Amino acid sequence: MNELKEKKLPTVLANAQFYFGKLTNGAYQELAMNDEGYFKAKRHGGSYFPIAELSQATKEQAYLALRLSLAVSMKKSHPFPIIMDDAFVHFDRSRLQQMINLVKELQKEHQFIYFTCHEDMQQAWPTAQIIHLANTERSVHS
Repeated sequence: MNELKEKKLPTVLANAQFYFGKLTNGAYQELAMNDEGYFKAKRHGGSYFPIAELSQATKEQAYLALRLSLAVSMKKSHPFPIIMDDAFVHFDRSRLQQMINLVKELQKEHQFIYFTCHEDMQQAWPTAQIIHLANTERSVHS
């Protein structure tokens, strides 16, 4: 863990901070870990907030920034696809567009598999391969 913390964590945090800034359209300029190991976000004006105090959508932006940064850092050793399941449901139109922009940027180097029940997400990726899954609802009869 110490080796990972010393070697990987600084790069992962730097990229996560960069992604978080993009996702929040510059509202937050820093994503850092405090001495207790909890994440905090620095607002553009200089105020720090524990992640738990942020809105649900902003927390999810921070989580996605960290998750994407970790996946990017592992590409050479573990080139797996990035799988998301309706990861943007709490986002307003502006947040959604920032997320789409970041994914489009990252998809040049990474494969994304995105599950959704929202048909309007197709508009973001009109040339993506779409696979419609059958309705798998089952009822239990006694």
